[in-house]
Amino acid sequence: SSVLAGYNLGNRMPALTGKNVFFGHFIQTPQALDKYKTLSDFYAGKLNDKQAKAFLSSNKIDWVVYGPEEKQFGQLPNYSFLASKFINQQVTIFRFEN
Repeated sequence: SSVLAGYNLGNRMPALTGKNVFFGHFIQTPQALDKYKTLSDFYAGKLNDKQAKAFLSSNKIDWVVYGPEEKQFGQLPNYSFLASKFINQQVTIFRFEN
């Protein structure tokens, strides 16, 4: 299982939590530019429900972080397969419910 988050948190999360991330450091992430584009499209709502669900499923992403950095991409759609598990004024953490 892994986590979808922006660049800053994606770099810190493995060291702080032991969790894998879809995208971390540009130099250490295989196909980094392609992954960053897909990540930004997901957060910007450019993927329809079917595409977004397939993206999360095929990349074994169980958690989606939506905080200040991720909000810069745009408004995350209200995907029916994302259940909010933690919410505060700055961040929402969703669990992917396949």
